[in-house]
Amino acid sequence: MRKSIIFIACVFAGFASGVRASETAQKDDLTLRYAKPASGWLEALPLGNGRIGAMVFGGVSEERIILNEATLYSGEYSVFNTPPDLTRHLDILTKMVENGDYADADEYATRHVTGPAVPCYQPLGDIVFRFSGQDDVSDYTRRLDLSDAVARVEYTAAGTACTREVFVSHPDNALVIRMKSSGGRALNFNLSMESVHPTVRANAHEKELVFDGRLPGIALRRTFEWVEEWGQQWKYPEIWDSDGKRRPEVTGFAPNANGSERYPVLYNGKGIRFETRIRVHRCDGKVTAGNGELEVRDAREVVILVAVASGFNGYDKDPVTEGADVSLLNRTTLSRLAGKSFARLMAAHTGDYRRLFDRVALQIPDRQAKARLTTEARKTGYSLAADPSFAALHFQYGRYLLISSSREGGQPVNLQGLWNVDMIPSWASAYTTNINMQMNYWAAESTNLSECHEPLFRFLQEVSVTGGRVAQSMYGLPGWVLHHNTSLWRSAWPVDWYGAVSFWPMAGGWLCQHLWKHYMYTQDIHFLKETAYPVMRGAAQFYSGWLQKDENGYLVTPVSVSPENAFIYVDERGQRTSAGISRASTLDMAVIRELFQNTIDAGKALQVDDDFVQTLSTRLAALYPYQIGKRGQLLEYYKEFIESPPRHNTSPYYPLYPGDQFTLTKNTELTQAVRALILSRVSSRPGGGGWPAAWYVALFARLGEGERTIPFIEGLAGRTHPNLFSGGGSVFQIDANLGYTAAIAETLLQSHSGEIRLLPALPAAVWPDGSVRGLCAEGNFEVSMTWQNGSLTRADIRCKTPGTARIRYGASTADLTMKAGETARLDGGLHRTNL
Repeated sequence: MRKSIIFIACVFAGFASGVRASETAQKDDLTLRYAKPASGWLEALPLGNGRIGAMVFGGVSEERIILNEATLYSGEYSVFNTPPDLTRHLDILTKMVENGDYADADEYATRHVTGPAVPCYQPLGDIVFRFSGQDDVSDYTRRLDLSDAVARVEYTAAGTACTREVFVSHPDNALVIRMKSSGGRALNFNLSMESVHPTVRANAHEKELVFDGRLPGIALRRTFEWVEEWGQQWKYPEIWDSDGKRRPEVTGFAPNANGSERYPVLYNGKGIRFETRIRVHRCDGKVTAGNGELEVRDAREVVILVAVASGFNGYDKDPVTEGADVSLLNRTTLSRLAGKSFARLMAAHTGDYRRLFDRVALQIPDRQAKARLTTEARKTGYSLAADPSFAALHFQYGRYLLISSSREGGQPVNLQGLWNVDMIPSWASAYTTNINMQMNYWAAESTNLSECHEPLFRFLQEVSVTGGRVAQSMYGLPGWVLHHNTSLWRSAWPVDWYGAVSFWPMAGGWLCQHLWKHYMYTQDIHFLKETAYPVMRGAAQFYSGWLQKDENGYLVTPVSVSPENAFIYVDERGQRTSAGISRASTLDMAVIRELFQNTIDAGKALQVDDDFVQTLSTRLAALYPYQIGKRGQLLEYYKEFIESPPRHNTSPYYPLYPGDQFTLTKNTELTQAVRALILSRVSSRPGGGGWPAAWYVALFARLGEGERTIPFIEGLAGRTHPNLFSGGGSVFQIDANLGYTAAIAETLLQSHSGEIRLLPALPAAVWPDGSVRGLCAEGNFEVSMTWQNGSLTRADIRCKTPGTARIRYGASTADLTMKAGETARLDGGLHRTNL
């Protein structure tokens, strides 16, 4: 008997040890780690709660934390209310397109049918700690733990172990910093704030530092010369007078992100006000205040709280005359936290974060223990075969970034998520809506972060209001419209740039896909009725009015672009000419075709609008069909032009992904045509990073060609900034980080074609073994799987609401009818087994 007890105890101890080892390995796989402090912004580690963003440098003698707040954009509300009148110009543009004068149409659109540029997302300021006594430093490490969303710094200075923990709490709406030293009273530092904005004031009193200011009323990402060359001065009366001459008081300039050009910036008292309030929450040393800074001496432990507030009070309110009281907001936040211990603050933060993050786990064996290396070492010369778990870390990093930058009640993710250091950032760090904003949310439903989708849905409700005014005043049409860029103020017209880029009224239709997908994943009929359908219906109304009949009786978009791409044609002089505007581009017709069908299905599900549903059905059947070119490729435009070098353009792939009009079993001739187009374009770039690479991973996943995803996965994981932000040079765009996460999910699980497909495009050559838990499928299902030697060994299908589903793995299928909360376990042959 005693031997049995000993045996059982040993087995239990071994099991427990294995669990601990597994948990340790999993934590390693969820950690970005570094052996030195950040030397620049793109090495710093990002934190966020959907509203407050922080970039932590981890310095020893000087620590710097760069702050952002999601509503701090330059500009004033009144500037963003005057769309151009297209009705005076549409006949001219349409005639140019009909006559084949495409380049003339480009120039005409640039000069006559674009509005002001969007405002620039602004940095708030830097919290700066300057330490003394930090000598003889060793054992330095800094890391970002995705498992709890905490940035940590650890080192030994003069024999004393020093640690810092930094996080941004969503439930407590504050940045929290704790510093500890293990020896004597080794924490001695001065705390101050700095900002690029000259309007700020700093005031220190007792244990509190208050830092407030106002953003510029204009920070224009256009040079004086460009605006004047194109005759666009009328759009900016703050900078140019009625004669088009520069106002003498406008002398402010700011370098853009890479320092190559300079742009006008005007502080005119009309920008958004902001305040940061920093309080020493706990300190066992001495705290004094003076000269705009706080001084801490002889402390072993210090806890600091940072509250941040913006005067932004809604997209339809002037922040100067109707702005929020930033001081009251911050005092209220800090007063509410006054009695909370650090442990309580940490518990609230981690509980809230893990409620979302822990829903999904992706485990790829780390057989060479690469996870213990620094992130920079793993990234250098990256090979997916040599370090397969690094790609899994990137997958979870995308989920981390989405949680950190998009929470209920906040703003949508912009081009840089939540984080920005430049007064004139690349592309204004605004909302580019011809792919980037959409890609930011591709992973929300499939990777079990549905709540993070909410800011986008609220944005769509708001922009459908402003877009309704633009549809009426600019086009004379019902419904609502959105072009290729928008702003905090939900501006909806084509922005101040080349017409072949800006004049693209399809963003609203594309974004409506997210509303429909949320319904398909959650089966939330209340959401469909109250939120999704009114917005979808309004967009469909606009496009129904925008379509015109061509010479063959098909409905086409009369003026059209394929975003940020061009074609070559032979003009009336017999010369090869480049242009961007034509009609009925493949993307236009795909977006409208999908929106009409989804709106029809939504109307039928809700049993409403029978006449409108019938109208859409009739117009859907009359849409211009997709075209196949001489090489068997899907055409990008309504006819076969000479292709320009296709840069990064991926728009004509939309019906395959993120749409579902072309699948391996539906419209197969067109599926093969889009495949031919994809292969012709990727042959010159078999790998690479950036958002196009994320799209290619998803496309090859939809085609069931997992091995073709490998070079793009390697490019996305290896060609990043040191902190794994996607981009090159000084540019950062978060879309590739978030799009990558969606694309990896697509290789593992698909549910767009009426069935749930397990491991449809697993890159088995590099991920032969692994497991995933918690991915979501349409129909409100949650799926977990394990695989070995490239083959499925087990799948658990959990149904959140009563439903039926066909499950497919390879050629095998299983049909399930399930109750709410029921889980079905299937083996690799898709036979049901015991749980």
